[in-house]
Amino acid sequence: MRPIYKIFFSFSILITIAALIVTVVIWRKSHGDILGADFRGGVVLELEFAGSRPNNSDILHEFPDATVSAIGERGVIIRSSQMTDGQRESAEKVLSDRFGAVTEQRFNDVGPTVGQQLKSKSITAMILLLVTITVYLAIVFRTMRRVLSPWALGIAAIIALGAAWEIFKHRA
Repeated sequence: MRPIYKIFFSFSILITIAALIVTVVIWRKSHGDILGADFRGGVVLELEFAGSRPNNSDILHEFPDATVSAIGERGVIIRSSQMTDGQRESAEKVLSDRFGAVTEQRFNDVGPTVGQQLKSKSITAMILLLVTITVYLAIVFRTMRRVLSPWALGIAAIIALGAAWEIFKHRA
């Protein structure tokens, strides 16, 4: 094998190892719960404040088991495992009393059955996509048969792509 191939192959292995470490760390920090409400079931509530948006900690006081994400200049998205209509209305009333007028932009309640179906279909689509990309890359790399198997190069490219995604998606 030529030295340049050894260098790039070693670089790909290092990126893959780094991505696996990042994945394990994030998995452990989230206690294995890295899927959103769309996949595991739950509630997504988007609110917009008439005035300035309060701090996330102030909003979490009203939704203790939720996660709050700021969007735009005056909006928030609240994700929670469960929330009844009564809880939602009372929390919106408390928020509007404390922080001014609040308008509900969106409210989605995804059941665990729908979330499970979405998860299984997404995994199937990802597997089909990766197999298709591997076959395509094997066909493209068929001229390099003397250096390394085209299938190995296709699979290595997929692994490097996944590693790069794991590393760079958490920087944004």
